[in-house]
Amino acid sequence: MTSKINIAIADDHALLRKGLMGLLNDAHYEIKLEAENGKDLIQQLEKNGDIHVVLMDLNMPVMDGFETTVWLNKNKPAIKVLALTMSNDDKDIIKMLRAGAHGYLLKDTEPQELKHAIDEVIRKGFYYSELISGKLIHSMNHAHESDRMQQVIDSFAPHEMQYIQHACSDLTHKEISVKMNISPRTVDGYRDQVYAKTNIQSRVGLVLFAIRHGIFRI
Repeated sequence: MTSKINIAIADDHALLRKGLMGLLNDAHYEIKLEAENGKDLIQQLEKNGDIHVVLMDLNMPVMDGFETTVWLNKNKPAIKVLALTMSNDDKDIIKMLRAGAHGYLLKDTEPQELKHAIDEVIRKGFYYSELISGKLIHSMNHAHESDRMQQVIDSFAPHEMQYIQHACSDLTHKEISVKMNISPRTVDGYRDQVYAKTNIQSRVGLVLFAIRHGIFRI
């Protein structure tokens, strides 16, 4: 890439914002604006809309990262959102993916991975670290996996597809059982069947699988 990547930072911690500015202001990246919450970010974007990537914290006052990501996805879809947070909670990861985030990183990420993630969301439209993807993304990048995965999708029973849809929400395990009008033990069975078919071992992995294969759309 020859042109600079224009970046915005949305985080309520000034020290972190200044640290990122020192790290990313170079020949390849430029911090165009910094905001202490989502509302502040949106107001600044009205004056400076030439932003390619937003580094988005999750927990901010006034307007948090989830709500801000939904707004950006709807109103400024050309801007890529890269979550940068302390939270490795599955529920937060799923919620951000559903909101439209293009990637998810922890704040203890090495500087080189952060830069690589920014480059990837510009080049490919997404970046998922080992934290949330495991081996899933890598296996699906191989052409021979596509046919196999389509066979897996075609093998899903209606109740398994229904479970996957609910698993992509922020419903708890118990709430899913109520929604499907079945016992939690039966939900366990559906989950185990889906995990066995897809060779996935986590709810986050299942959400990524569903998004990539069009089973669940953001």
